[in-house]
Amino acid sequence: MVYELTAPGEQGKVRAPTSWSLLSGREVVSFVLTGRLQCYSDPANNKRDMCVIFHYQDPTHFYYVHFAASSDGVHNVIARVNGSDRVKINAEPEGKSVFRLTDMKWHGFKVTCDDATGEIKAYLDDMNVPILTARDTTLRRGLVGVGSFDDTGCFDDIKLWGSPGSRLQSTL
Repeated sequence: MVYELTAPGEQGKVRAPTSWSLLSGREVVSFVLTGRLQCYSDPANNKRDMCVIFHYQDPTHFYYVHFAASSDGVHNVIARVNGSDRVKINAEPEGKSVFRLTDMKWHGFKVTCDDATGEIKAYLDDMNVPILTARDTTLRRGLVGVGSFDDTGCFDDIKLWGSPGSRLQSTL
């Protein structure tokens, strides 16, 4: 069984991913989230994406990792949505982050967040070297989920570990 996104959602009040599902009732602070993802969109579309959402508080307050097939100011980034349109917060310069979502194959992913330092790391395929890094403490806790900006695809083998302050150890 996999979790499947079958249609893109509608754009909300701020520019951010349009479809997602959250692990309800499980607020996290520091965490590690791992799994596999697959994007169904045509690989010729270099804007295709799959997202990991975290520290979700409401539809206008959360972070997300945007795994994409190209790199620029809004694709293949770590973004913060804090009451207004998304803002790129990762350290890699626009257009310089490593992107790997260029095919219809399964890709392993990992996202880590350390509340003490605000350090966020995102990995795709290589679980030892992050492709995206950020440091931000604006949103300190919230729900975790998966989704997409406007593409279809699926997620599998999702596992979430939280620090003792997170009161969490779950498998989705």
